[in-house]
Amino acid sequence: MRVGESMAKDTVESDQRRSRRRTVYMKASISHSTFSEDLVCNVREISQDGARLELPRARDLPLAFFLRLDGETALRLCTTAWRSDNQVGVEFSQQILERNAESRNAVLNFHTA
Repeated sequence: MRVGESMAKDTVESDQRRSRRRTVYMKASISHSTFSEDLVCNVREISQDGARLELPRARDLPLAFFLRLDGETALRLCTTAWRSDNQVGVEFSQQILERNAESRNAVLNFHTA
């Protein structure tokens, strides 16, 4: 693959994202009812809709779990979008549900107005 092709692919992928990602290095913890204790992970990218997490054995994570960013008290419900050996991409399920509900309400309000 040539350099120009790689850059074009990156542009297409970023154009398909719902919200802009930013590169970060944050600590976080993952909770699930089957875990005896929370798992520590590093957040490498984050957006309004999701994140890329690094942790050993990322492939072993369940499809859904809670994420708490260091310094925050709120838990974020996450759904696994993709995974590799030591990384996992997640969607923040609540934000996506809220946005879908807002979109549905806007359509309903338009049709009833």
